[in-house]
Parts: sequence; structure tokens; C-alpha cells
Amino acid sequence: MSAGTIAGIAASAISTGADVYRMGKLDAADEARFDDWIGDFHLSAADLHVKVDKESYDGAKGVWRCVLVDDRNSKASISVERRTETLCRTRIDVGWFGSEPTARLILARVRQHEHAASQNPPTTRPDPERQSPL
Repeated sequence: MSAGTIAGIAASAISTGADVYRMGKLDAADEARFDDWIGDFHLSAADLHVKVDKESYDGAKGVWRCVLVDDRNSKASISVERRTETLCRTRIDVGWFGSEPTARLILARVRQHEHAASQNPPTTRPDPERQSPL
């Protein structure tokens, strides 16, 4: 094997953080607060006019799950795992014969909402008791 072949094999084995679609599942990791990320999924479902059919949260494991259903009864199972305070791992499962573009569109809409929220953080009033006298 040449050095180029070995480098190519090594590069394909190293994850660069890109989303991975395999066997009907889109896996991703994003820098986002867990509660905000879940809220972004709800906003995205409303944008895409899909119904949140089932929803559950396992606080002990830090995992939120839901099923999104469209007008033709196609389903996407969503799983979000809180890894750290600002890291979420997401899986969108559209099934073996499901639509990869649909899974990617859902994730793109969630990221769009997260990006918009990070660009416009909520404003808070300063606490007068915490202000230092000048």
C-alpha cells in the first residue's frame, strides 16, 4: 500500500463531527443546551406542520424521545441525549426505507432555530441589589 492509500483509510476512520446517515438513522452532535434543543425541536415541528405524536423524558438517563408524524402518516423517531451542559447527541430515525432528505431537513430546521436563539439571547434586567456603587 502507498502512503496515500493509508492516509485515505485513516481519514475515513476518523470522525470529523459531521452528521452520519446510516440505515435510516441520522446521527449528530451539537453544541446546545438540552432544554433549548428540545424547544427547537418543537418549533421545527410546528414550522414543518408535523405532529408530535408521542413524547417522553427519562431524567435519570438525560434522554428525550418523540415521534413526529406527517400528513401521510410517515414517522420520524427522535432521540436527544444530554451529554454535557452544552452538548446534545441527536438521532433521527426515519426507518430503513424512510427519507434521508426529510431527516436532514428536520435537523437543519432545529439548527436554524438554535442559531437564531444564540444570535438573539434573551435580555435580562440588571439586579439593582447586585450593582456595585460608583
